[in-house]
Amino acid sequence: MKRVTWVRGVVAMLAVVLCVPLFAGIAYTSNQSGDWGTSSTWTPSGVPGLGDTVSITGSHIVTVSDARSVDSVTLLSNVGSKELHAVTGGNLTIAGSGVPLLINAPTLGANVVQLNGGTITLSNPNADVNVIGGGLTAARIELTSLGGTLAIGRHLTFAGNSLLAQLQFDAGSNGTVQIGGDLGENGTISTLLSNGTIEFNGTGSQSIGGGYALPNLTIDKSGTATLNNTTTINGNLTIVNGILDDGGYQINLNLLTTSSVSIASNGVLKLGSEFTATTFPAPILLGNITLAANSAVDYQASVPQTVNDSITYKRLYLQKTGAAASASKTISGNYLHVVEELYVDATVTAIFDND
Repeated sequence: MKRVTWVRGVVAMLAVVLCVPLFAGIAYTSNQSGDWGTSSTWTPSGVPGLGDTVSITGSHIVTVSDARSVDSVTLLSNVGSKELHAVTGGNLTIAGSGVPLLINAPTLGANVVQLNGGTITLSNPNADVNVIGGGLTAARIELTSLGGTLAIGRHLTFAGNSLLAQLQFDAGSNGTVQIGGDLGENGTISTLLSNGTIEFNGTGSQSIGGGYALPNLTIDKSGTATLNNTTTINGNLTIVNGILDDGGYQINLNLLTTSSVSIASNGVLKLGSEFTATTFPAPILLGNITLAANSAVDYQASVPQTVNDSITYKRLYLQKTGAAASASKTISGNYLHVVEELYVDATVTAIFDND
């Protein structure tokens, strides 16, 4: 019996030993500008991989030109403009949690993570990107005219000087930023002459902060994405899956009336809140509104709210939210055009102005 017990103990000890990683991750710091896959770019000499961490220092530009993986990337705050470029063919996966992509502003210069046709993916669903503006220096995410994709597992947050904590879509850019969590406030988003897209693709509740002017906005998620400030969309609003709730903040479209609103069969647009009435996103031409079968628009303000009667809805809901005992909806014309379903809550009164 003692012999058997001893053998089992040896096996157990071997199992524990074999479960211990043979190598701990290496902390790499940039040594010079160069390609990620070149050993001399880094100190210690070598190529960072999964399990390792990376810091970019000095005035170094590190370029990702093929498939690479790492646990975290930090652009340091010391003197010098530090840049991380993902070029066409480059695909960097950042696997850590917490804030595995941290863009500090430098003491002098500007620190930039640039999508120049490539892709950066934060694969952990608990992974944030934090952009920290300096007093006089910028920290920036830039999507160039060659496009690219930044896929964020959880939140995109901004801190420091809001004017210098930046997300920038260059002119002609069709790049995409995908956000699995919240879009934070206190940053600056630049979209002039771009055709870029910010896409919310998480599960559950997501918050769209900042009162920003966005390029194209896409909702493709389960659950609800909610605005927490008045928002301008210079391009198109597309709800593929899930709910976009304006939270009582008006959605403004571009003044040239070139924006479109498209709601797919699994999409819902909610308008208004307990204390604020909003309208359908405007200004917009009727020809630029596409409502698929089974799509829904919900006018839900608990204060008097105007229903856009020029739209042909598929499913239309006239409801209220919050503790108010009743609510009223005003239809400016004689008719409502509803193809599939009209629901009027028992506490809601619909008023036709031309009656």
